[in-house]
Amino acid sequence: MVGVPAVWELIRKGILAQVNSAGAIRKSMFNGAMTVKKANVPVLKNVVDSVVFGKIRQATGGRLRLALSGGAALSRETQEFLNLALVTIVQGTLSSLFLQVCRLLGLN
Repeated sequence: MVGVPAVWELIRKGILAQVNSAGAIRKSMFNGAMTVKKANVPVLKNVVDSVVFGKIRQATGGRLRLALSGGAALSRETQEFLNLALVTIVQGTLSSLFLQVCRLLGLN
């Protein structure tokens, strides 16, 4: 998926709006899952990835593996949030994005 920072920010705000409207327990679960994923706890990371973040991924079809952002700088908060909750986001100019994708795919 390719987008500009405004699109990624809109997606982040949409996810947070749904989390905040879901109630205190679900909000706490989501925040705890973000903490576990950020801390990279081996076993728990996989559990929260499938249980908590799986629903978010299903909203994008469930097959999204990589996203590209260009046109302007993406905020660190938005990139970190979406990297944890949804998909790996690579950002930069067209040529730098191409090189980063090649590296991620092992096409050095």
